[in-house]
Amino acid sequence: MKFSTLFVLAFTFLSLWRCASDVNDVEVNGVVLDGKTDVPVVDATIYMECWYYGNSADESYKGSVIKSVKTNKDGIYKLTFTKGAFLSFTIHAEGYKDQDFGEYINNEEIDLITKLK
Repeated sequence: MKFSTLFVLAFTFLSLWRCASDVNDVEVNGVVLDGKTDVPVVDATIYMECWYYGNSADESYKGSVIKSVKTNKDGIYKLTFTKGAFLSFTIHAEGYKDQDFGEYINNEEIDLITKLK
């Protein structure tokens, strides 16, 4: 009896302790601005890769999904992913330096403001 209780408690603890987990239904809302004037950057291209764990036994990333989108007239963009744990992305806009970023996913909605140089 003691062994089964101890086993259940240990299993429960290990299940809850697992750090590597995906967030479902991720929505990324962003705005791209000029770094000096804060004017929205129109037609900037965002290349975003969303990494996920899936059912990875060793808590390494199992795969990723790549998407791209352009900003609208207000410098705004939106991307959605089924699940994810980490975002890596590049923002490219004519007349600006490309900028690379990384962002851990902690909740379903991510709001990003990027100022280009």
